[in-house]
Amino acid sequence: MQLKLKLILGALLLTIGSLAYANICEEHNFTDSILKQANLSLEQGYIGDCKVLPQQQDRALLIFQLGDPDAIKSGDAGQTYQLHLLTADTRQLKLLDHYIDPTSYTSDAVELNDIRIDTAVYQLQPQLRAIGLRLSFANSSSVNPYAYTMLNLYDLKQHKKVLSHLRVNLGQGENDGRCNADNHSRNSTVVILDTQHHGMFDLRINTKELDESYRWIKTDCEQVNSTENKRSHILKFNGKDYVIPRYLQEYAP
Repeated sequence: MQLKLKLILGALLLTIGSLAYANICEEHNFTDSILKQANLSLEQGYIGDCKVLPQQQDRALLIFQLGDPDAIKSGDAGQTYQLHLLTADTRQLKLLDHYIDPTSYTSDAVELNDIRIDTAVYQLQPQLRAIGLRLSFANSSSVNPYAYTMLNLYDLKQHKKVLSHLRVNLGQGENDGRCNADNHSRNSTVVILDTQHHGMFDLRINTKELDESYRWIKTDCEQVNSTENKRSHILKFNGKDYVIPRYLQEYAP
């Protein structure tokens, strides 16, 4: 009975500890401390996302969007961001690693409106679980909507971005604001394969594309076309990064 009680209490304490770490990104003293150690401040940009790493509960990753302080102060959405990936010890509130993405991301007519840390198991080597980052962009047009999400993968131990700007979601179209519309969407998923090149597992990208058209017919708005297409492509590591075909590549200049 005593052993059972100890096991229950141990499991309860472990759960409470995990929840405490999971919520640490919401604590200002944690984020403020990590930013200060990285010589960054909220006057210079924004916290895009922050998550405790599932494989290391005492580690958190914080994404900071460094922008133009004057543009941030004025609320101007049109600017260029540099992404800082900050790895921190959640127990000691200590900055452990500071990596700067070499790409500059422009947010203007097509606005960078969301950044999400992707903690899926991107096991690119037996000893390497890459960190994913999904960046979403969209314009504000209702008659010519355009939005996409791209995926980056990082080897933070080696300070390398190994997958750059893989377009995993795309939505675009033209419409008259009422019914007549031609829409195109594309969604891709990533599958880790057993084959490898230059020591990194190959990635199979499965893509589903959908084209739809709507027209006024008499008094009703009806779908007049719906075409679905599926295809896949294998990405191979060339020693520096994964080579992406043009139709799957997205870059925010």
